[in-house]
Amino acid sequence: MSMAIDFRRWLGMGGVPPHDHPEAYEWERRLHWIMVAVALLAIPAFYLEMRQYDDPLRGFGIELDLFIFLAFSLETLWMLHVCRHKWLYLKYNWLNALIILGSGLGLAGLPGEWLPVVRLLRIAYVTLALARMIASLRLLLSARAVPYAFVLGSITLLASGAGFYWLEPTIHSFGEGLWLAFITGATVG
Repeated sequence: MSMAIDFRRWLGMGGVPPHDHPEAYEWERRLHWIMVAVALLAIPAFYLEMRQYDDPLRGFGIELDLFIFLAFSLETLWMLHVCRHKWLYLKYNWLNALIILGSGLGLAGLPGEWLPVVRLLRIAYVTLALARMIASLRLLLSARAVPYAFVLGSITLLASGAGFYWLEPTIHSFGEGLWLAFITGATVG
């Protein structure tokens, strides 16, 4: 008898438990990409909160944190509402509960030494959600998808260049931001 390990559950992204309501699976499918996008907001929130205290963009980072907290809280509460096996859902999705707890404590003014833990949890979720997303995009490996992959890569490079230009204080032009995005992508992959 072999016991298969479900790494998604082990990593806190197990989704709806087996043999639950069909409605729960439908809601999980609907909310998946929305929550991936919300989780990705942790990246600009992190950079915006690192700005000077008198910078108005720092407040926007805190607002993004609040939005992330509310989105994860509402999504988890809704999924608990539609799932039959509520405790099992929480057990399979423990990372959501940790993100909510960490974000809530950070927004409540928890001492600064806890802030890296909160951010680490968010970045962990973003990484795991992206891995899940990439696994579901197997069509990009086909020969017909190469032009789409090129367009997606170009858009990502342009958006990253704009992000570096907007967020990095040592970058003074979009061209420099684009170059930094290219070098980062070429180095890291």
